[in-house]
Amino acid sequence: MLILIIHLAFIYLGHIQHYKRGWMLMIERIILDMLSQNSVSVKKQQYIIQNEIEYVIGQPHRKAYINSIRGREEVQNELPQAQANAIFSVWGDTPTVNEDID
Repeated sequence: MLILIIHLAFIYLGHIQHYKRGWMLMIERIILDMLSQNSVSVKKQQYIIQNEIEYVIGQPHRKAYINSIRGREEVQNELPQAQANAIFSVWGDTPTVNEDID
């Protein structure tokens, strides 16, 4: 089991707002959890940073991707390039899961 947290996974979601007592920034962290050759679980969590204190906003969103043709397309279309590259560095160039439904 490999847990990979990409430091560059902070995605700017809003704008910095100035207040009398400091500033606030909303970010989203994307964590690649349980990354294996066949699948990955991706957790997205939003945070607000205010006066150097980080506050969790809402519940985390999780989605699993499998190393199939469709799963690889979803990774490319739904995740930022840094996370997709990390996943594909473990998955390689070829799908390992066949999703044929008969």
